[in-house]
Amino acid sequence: MAEFVITGKDNIEMWRLLSIKSALKLETLGMKHSSGRSVAVVVRKILAEAGIVPKRLKRELLEQFSQHIIVSRA
Repeated sequence: MAEFVITGKDNIEMWRLLSIKSALKLETLGMKHSSGRSVAVVVRKILAEAGIVPKRLKRELLEQFSQHIIVSRA
């Protein structure tokens, strides 16, 4: 099995955002997080902290969060 290490503050933050995005995508398909807490709540908080008004529907929130990741990566 191949091992890899993510280093650097920016890379770690990008990994975090991509992990949250993947969890939100699964949540839109009907799965739930093991802690019982909605990932959508976390995404809305991240977007609000970035000064973006989050969407209400999860599938729209997923698209909005994807765009936020693209913009933050540039």
